[in-house]
Amino acid sequence: MYRYLLAVLVSVFLTVGSSYGAVKHLTESVAGTVSAVHEFTNGFETSLVKNVDGDTLVYYCGSLETDIATIGATETTLIIGDTQTLTGALVIPDTCTVRFERGGSIANAGFALTIPNVEAGDWQVFSGAGAVGGLVEARVTWFGAVGDGATDDKAAFKAAFASVIAGGRVVVPKRSSFYSYNNDSGLTDAVAITQAVVVQLDGTIKSTFGTNQANPPYIFNVTGDGFVLQGTGTLQGPGTFVVNESTAANVPGLLLLNADNVLVDGITFVDPPENAIYIPNRQNVRILDCKFTGGPLVADATSPQHYYIFANGGDHHIISRCKFYADSGGGACRNAILYASTVHATNLTITDNQFTSVHEHATYLAQVKDSTVSHNLVKYLQPATEQKGNAMKIGGQRNTIDGNQIYNAVTGGITVYAARNVVVSNNEIYNYGLIAIQIDNNVADTYGHSFNIVTGNQIYAMKPQTSGTLESGVTYNITTYVAGDDFTNVGAASNATGVSFTATGTTPTDWTNGSTLNGGTVYEGIEYNAAADCTADVLGGKITNNLIVGAGESASVASIQVLHNNASYSMVGFDISGNTIYNSKGYGMNLGRMTESRITNNLIKDPLMAAFRGIYFTTCTQLTVENNTIRDDQAVPVLLGGFYLNGAGNDYIEMINNRVYGFTGTNPLSLSDTYHTRGRGNRISETDPLRGTLTMNNVSELLTNNANIAYAGLTDGLTMVQLTPLNAAAATVMGSTKSLYVSAKVALTSFTVKTADAAAVAAVDAVFAYEIVQ
Repeated sequence: MYRYLLAVLVSVFLTVGSSYGAVKHLTESVAGTVSAVHEFTNGFETSLVKNVDGDTLVYYCGSLETDIATIGATETTLIIGDTQTLTGALVIPDTCTVRFERGGSIANAGFALTIPNVEAGDWQVFSGAGAVGGLVEARVTWFGAVGDGATDDKAAFKAAFASVIAGGRVVVPKRSSFYSYNNDSGLTDAVAITQAVVVQLDGTIKSTFGTNQANPPYIFNVTGDGFVLQGTGTLQGPGTFVVNESTAANVPGLLLLNADNVLVDGITFVDPPENAIYIPNRQNVRILDCKFTGGPLVADATSPQHYYIFANGGDHHIISRCKFYADSGGGACRNAILYASTVHATNLTITDNQFTSVHEHATYLAQVKDSTVSHNLVKYLQPATEQKGNAMKIGGQRNTIDGNQIYNAVTGGITVYAARNVVVSNNEIYNYGLIAIQIDNNVADTYGHSFNIVTGNQIYAMKPQTSGTLESGVTYNITTYVAGDDFTNVGAASNATGVSFTATGTTPTDWTNGSTLNGGTVYEGIEYNAAADCTADVLGGKITNNLIVGAGESASVASIQVLHNNASYSMVGFDISGNTIYNSKGYGMNLGRMTESRITNNLIKDPLMAAFRGIYFTTCTQLTVENNTIRDDQAVPVLLGGFYLNGAGNDYIEMINNRVYGFTGTNPLSLSDTYHTRGRGNRISETDPLRGTLTMNNVSELLTNNANIAYAGLTDGLTMVQLTPLNAAAATVMGSTKSLYVSAKVALTSFTVKTADAAAVAAVDAVFAYEIVQ
C-alpha cells in the first residue's frame, strides 16, 4: 500500500492523477513543477516539489532508520505519523527536519539518537531510556512533561535540557496546571544547565522540596555561560520556608546562576524556600522585568532570612524593572535584594524596580563599589510592627543612590555605611520613622567614611494624627494635648503634651478635641555620624539643598546631625548649605566635634519643639556660619534661640550675616567672648536695620531704638555700635573733647550714645552713620 502525500510546501497544491504500475503520478495544480517521483522499497512515496523557496523533499516515514539512510544529506522534511522504534544508534543529519503528527513518536530503548530539527506540538514524541541529543530546539512536552500538577516532570525536564546543543532553545509551554519538579535530592538533582541555552518559560514549574542542607534543592542549576531564561512563566517553591539559614552554600532556592553573561527576563518567582535566585560571584548578570512574591509571614520568626535575589560578590549586574511584593496573605522576603559582604560586588545597577511590603530591606548591599541604585519605588503597606529594617542599606565606595521614592518606612529610609565617595541625591522619603538618611561607619573604622554627599533630597517625617484609630504596638507621642481627649485606655500613663506610649489598643476613650499624636519614633532627617570605634577624622562631607519636614522628637535629636563620637577625632571640612528645615521636632542641626567647616544659606522655619534651638554646637571649632535664616512665624512661637554653644570645647566660630526672627529667648545668637565666637551682619529684627543714621543737635546724649541689639554688655564686644561722622558738624564732634561713645545698650531694644564730656553738642545737626556689629 502507498501512503499519500497529505501536505506540501506553502503556495503549492498537488492533486493525485492516474496511477501506472508502482509509480504514483502527480499532476501540477497552481504553481510548482513536479521534477521527479520516487518509490522506495519499503513502500512509501515521496515527491520532489520545486516551490518559491527552492527544492524541498517531503516524505512520509515508513521505517525511520531505512528512510534516513536512503535520504542521506538531501534537504528533507520527514513526517512521522506513528511510533518508530529504534534498533540502534541513529544520526539524523541537520538537512532533515522531522515533523511529528499527533500520534507520531520515536521509541528509544537505549540508543543514542541525534536529531537536530524537530517540528511537533505539545505532546510526547520521545520515549524510552535512550539519550536524545543534537536538538536546536526542544520542548519539555516532547519528553513526557505533562504539567498536570500531580505528575513528577523532573525526568522529562532533564531529558529535554540534555537534548539541546549549545546555543539551543528549550520551551516550557503553559499548561492547565503546573509542572511538578521533585527536587528532594537537592542541588545534584536539579536540572543541570552546563552550556549556553535559551529557555522559553511560559508555564509554571513548582518544586516539591525546600530544606536547607549542604546539598540545597534548586530547580535549575546553571553553570553554562550565556544562559537565557525568558518568558511569562513562573518558578515556584513548595510553600514551606526555611528560616535563618546563614550558610550561603546551604540556602535552598529556585534558580542558581553560577554562570556569566546571563539574562533572566519576564519570569515570576513565587514562594522561594529561602531565596529565589542565588548568584555566587558571577559577571554580567541581568535580571529584567521579573516578579517576586510570597514567602514567610513576619510572625514566622523575629527576622526571617529570606531573599528574593541573593548574591555573594559579582560584577556588572543589572536588576531593572522588577516587582517585589508581599502576597495576599502577607508572605514576603526579608530582603528583596541582598549582596553579601563575603566578596565585594562592583558595578551594580539597580534601577526602576518596585518594592512593596517586604519585611525589611528593599536593598541590602554589603560593601559594593562603583554601583548605582536609582529610581526605585519602595512602599511599606503592612503594619509598622511588621517592619524589621529600613528601606535601603548600602555599604561601600563610589556608589550613587539617586531618585528613589520611599513611603511609610517606619524603621528608616536609606543607610549608607563604611562608605567613601558616595552620593545620596534627589531621593524622596515620605512618612518615615527613625532616620531618613543615615551615614555612619557601622563597623570599626580606621580610615574614616569620608567625602560622602547628601544633596537634593526631600524628606517628610511621619504625619501627625488629630483623630482616628491607633495601631497596636506602635509608639506614639502626644505632641499637642487638648483637654478632654483621653488616651490612658490605650497605654498612655497620663494625658499631657510630651507623653510617649506604646499603644495597647486601637481606639482611645476620647479623641475628638484635636490632640495631635505622632505615630512611631522619628529621629534625624539626615544623620552623618562617626561612632566611637571610628579612629580617624571624617573628611569632606556635604549636606546640601535638602528639604526636611517634621524630623526629630526631642532635644537629643535633630533634623540634621553631624557628630563624631570619638573625642580624639573630628568631622573635618564639611559643607552644610542650602537646606530647608521645616517643622522640626528636635533641633534644626546638632553639630558635634566639627572643625574647619561651613554652615551656610540654610533656612530653619516654624519648629514644633518647645525651647527650640536652630543650630546646636558641641565641641566645634573653626567654623564659618553664614547667611542662615532661622525663624518662627507661628502664632505661638517656640524658637528659643537661633544658635547655642553647648559649653566648653566650642571655639572660634565665626557668625556672619545670619538672621534669627520670632525667637522667645534672650540670647538668640549665642556669641561668646569665652569661646571666641564673634559675628558681623547678624540680624534679630526684621523691621530695624543694622545700619542707620542718628542726628545730635544741642544734646549730650541720644537714645536710638533698634531691636537688633543682641547683647547689653559694654565691655564684652559681642554687640558693637560703630559710629561714622557724615557731615562737618559730626566730624567736629568726633574730633573734639565731646567725642561720642556708646554709653548704654538695652538688649533687643535700644542703644544710647553720649558725649565724652557730658556737654551738649552745638545747636546744629551733627549726622552720624551707625552700624550694629554682632
